Amino acid sequence: MKHSRKKCVVFANCQADLIKTCLQLSKEFVEQYEMVEVPLNFQAIAQNFVFSDELLRDIDLFIYQPLKDQHGSLSTNSLLPRLHDRCVQIGFPYLYFKGYYPQTVDNPLAKPSAQYPYGRFPYGDRFIIEWVEAGKSYQQIVDQLSQTDFYEKDFLLNQVEQSLKELAKRESSIEIKISAFIRQNYQQRLLFDTLNHPTSIIGIEVTNQILQILNLPLLPQSICDRYHSKTAPLLNTWLRGINRVRRQIKLKPFTNFYPKFSAQDQVPIYPSVAAHLNLSFITERSTYKINGCRKKVTFQEYIAAYLTQYESLSVNL
Repeated sequence: MKHSRKKCVVFANCQADLIKTCLQLSKEFVEQYEMVEVPLNFQAIAQNFVFSDELLRDIDLFIYQPLKDQHGSLSTNSLLPRLHDRCVQIGFPYLYFKGYYPQTVDNPLAKPSAQYPYGRFPYGDRFIIEWVEAGKSYQQIVDQLSQTDFYEKDFLLNQVEQSLKELAKRESSIEIKISAFIRQNYQQRLLFDTLNHPTSIIGIEVTNQILQILNLPLLPQSICDRYHSKTAPLLNTWLRGINRVRRQIKLKPFTNFYPKFSAQDQVPIYPSVAAHLNLSFITERSTYKINGCRKKVTFQEYIAAYLTQYESLSVNL
């Protein structure tokens, strides 16, 4: 007789998708829990979503990012007391890191569209914005931003420290702690594709902490290595071919988790940031995935693409 699985809800921002995807990599978790879909927290706020008593009564595992009291019935202090006594509550912080991307600001030229809800370039670059307004050319902008001494080392180290201290403060009252992991690993491995979009490395660390709290085995090292390595795109291509055959012979396709990790866009890391922070994973040949480009682009190509937002500026792409 097949027993029904426990119910799990992940109530967080867009980072919920990463955590849910990583949890699905655990065979033991999937055997014990099924995901109950709810809106992302910012969507729930916009939609005036209501957690019914019936839904909350059925939840056995509630994984959440804290929401302030100003959000009323969706706030953490309002939701948690409504959960059943048997429900395991696991909080994880808003995942972000300023260290790699100190140039990031709001992009005043971001144009939302059906294809790009936050615009093709949702993250603005403070220096490009200032220098275009000052009349600098593409080549002048590239030359200055490419200098390995553009940023001062003390400023960058302070950015890292401030970011990690703030994250440590936010995670102090919840179960998942990630700031120490970032501090230990940010120089050796890319942990964030943008200011607030963690890579699979962070997702797997958060997931393993969740599994540990649930007394479930951690993700096998083979899985961690697969999603930390550059072999994942090859596995993705292989899996698509296998699934094409399986569909033809009426077999259920294998689950493919890799696109969840590879689809998000990236912001380039300045050469001066890479140099002063001793980022071993960045080289002059590093490339980045951006909206609207089939192939990854170099640091200089990113700047050229970013500048296409300015209709008055001529850039040779």
